[in-house]
Amino acid sequence: MLYSPAASVMLLLGDDKPLLLPSEMPTYPLLSMDTTSQIYLNPNMYPRYEYTNLDITNFQSSPVLSQPTSYPTFEPHTPFLPEIIQDSNDSKQKCRVCNLDSHGTHFGVMTCRPCAAFFRRIVVLNLTYTCVTNTQKCNVDGRGRNVCRDCRYKKCLAVGMTPDNVQYNRDSHNNKNPSGSSGRPKNNKRVIMTHEGEAAGSSTVKSGDPIRLDEISGYSDGSTSSTGGNSQLDKEAEKRDSEEMDKIITDLKYLFYTPPKMITQCSINQLQRLTQALVLYRQNQQSSNQIKFCDTINAFTDGKSHLQRRSEKFSKWVKSVDFFDNLTDEQKIDTVKMSFTVFDRLERAQMSVKVFGESCFTEKKTTLSSYCGVDWRTVNINPETAMNTELANKYIKTEFHAHVNSIIDDVCKPLYELQLSDTETAFILAQVLVYYGNEKVTPELVKKFDELREVVIADLHYHYTKECGMEVYTNRLLRMMNVVNSMKKIQADRVRKSELIRIFNIYKVSEKRTDFNCS
Repeated sequence: MLYSPAASVMLLLGDDKPLLLPSEMPTYPLLSMDTTSQIYLNPNMYPRYEYTNLDITNFQSSPVLSQPTSYPTFEPHTPFLPEIIQDSNDSKQKCRVCNLDSHGTHFGVMTCRPCAAFFRRIVVLNLTYTCVTNTQKCNVDGRGRNVCRDCRYKKCLAVGMTPDNVQYNRDSHNNKNPSGSSGRPKNNKRVIMTHEGEAAGSSTVKSGDPIRLDEISGYSDGSTSSTGGNSQLDKEAEKRDSEEMDKIITDLKYLFYTPPKMITQCSINQLQRLTQALVLYRQNQQSSNQIKFCDTINAFTDGKSHLQRRSEKFSKWVKSVDFFDNLTDEQKIDTVKMSFTVFDRLERAQMSVKVFGESCFTEKKTTLSSYCGVDWRTVNINPETAMNTELANKYIKTEFHAHVNSIIDDVCKPLYELQLSDTETAFILAQVLVYYGNEKVTPELVKKFDELREVVIADLHYHYTKECGMEVYTNRLLRMMNVVNSMKKIQADRVRKSELIRIFNIYKVSEKRTDFNCS
């Protein structure tokens, strides 16, 4: 049986006037079910059509299909998409290192900001890493860029990133170093900020040659200037301090609108949420053999950088409180102001015990940040006092060490004996959030956090009895609360002394800074 395409292809156009295809078109046998198995074996089953040889002059056309008088014309060179959409393609270029969206050209290569910061940190710190798999072939695309730092750095070099434009001593207020030019200073002191900015401000860290800390924070590093090395002698110091505090508050408000990095809809209680957030808060903490020790602390400039970085971390942690998102922006800022400093010192005290163990109070070693520690027996305190007299300097140093010794003796030692779990640590940290004792705190805000403390106490009871099988825990709970009360007392004494320092104009600071109770 033969199949004729000309017999089946008949177009009825108009009134019974079909358009017939020529009968000379090729015909081929219709396949049966028995021959389907050879459909791919016999090439003759599909004859080639030589369309170029078709005689189109013999086709009959229907008068109904008349040529339109005119067709709409289109400009062939007119772009179909708006110019703004076409330009957006350029902004979607991928980072040459991690293959995520780039943010521009950094060190000669189109990269994202995290990869640029990563490359800069390695160059400035002169760090070396080893491949985590010992294969030198780790995949650093996408989120895998955080897996192996050695392979990520080698890919940075492979795609052409160069350290020529890395600024080793950048100052946000004055981008010129003492020599009058930007870039690396002649004294080869390198300015760094560990782990994308979290460190101790402008402290000097023990790592071979002295290394300065203040790379990414954007604050003055207290280096030699027209004020004789003391940024506090600058007439604009108080005004600049006020502007920097405004920037810190603005950044905190932005963080409040960012959801926390944790499960928000799940069947866990409030204390478990705080514990999970605390684990994220400490995820970058270095061990005792990895941490770097400061050999100089600049009392004023270090405090500003530390306040900026650590208050941002605290803001992310406190967002795990159930009712926090329902607070007004003013109440959220007040929560940070009234809680951050005492929270940070209590949390660092517990982490110091966890990292250094008994050496925390026998050798007076504490953690200042996730990457930076202090040996208080040998560290040099630079008071940076505006009075700049020997008596004022001696007073500041004495008060500094007295405050640290109080924390080590009254807080770190009891914490070492208790050996708190993460859940218990989250519990004691919740006890220092917005409590009575500061005249600037509002009773409404204190009431909300008092209700929070009642909730976490009930959650701690559940943790002890159901999860740990501990029926009697009263004595342990009392010892934990003694630590909390000791920390509150030490902080209250510190605030009172700081107020006297401000009254006698030893420091030129704005009231916005003292609102944070940081000293």
